[in-house]
Amino acid sequence: MDLLDELAAARRQAAERTSRVHAVIAERAGIRMRGEAAGVTATVDGNAALLGIEFTRESMRRQSQVLGTRIVEAVAVARRAAALDSRAAMAEVLGSQEAADALMGKDDTLEPAVRPAPARTDDYFERLDSDGFLR
Repeated sequence: MDLLDELAAARRQAAERTSRVHAVIAERAGIRMRGEAAGVTATVDGNAALLGIEFTRESMRRQSQVLGTRIVEAVAVARRAAALDSRAAMAEVLGSQEAADALMGKDDTLEPAVRPAPARTDDYFERLDSDGFLR
């Protein structure tokens, strides 16, 4: 096999893998992942696109600062789950975890899904009245 044949074979192999990666991405759009944080549930697809947010009645009674934090946490949990699941799917398609890591990042480089606020932060905002003053 000469150099041109090797290049043609490598090009075909790259095209096949690219096609498989695109197929996985399209397939993952139908997958649903959920993340929850204190009464807030976020739903994302397998590619981490946000599809919806649900709230319990209890969560809606919180101050807006606390509710906003819970929304961000729920979305982060759902997106992290989608990212980890995507890495596994890509490793299978690409034939190695190293290739998936190069494409999507290593597991240890993904940010923690939730950085919980100290309990006293929630308590502080719960004690504010509608004008923002402590009760």
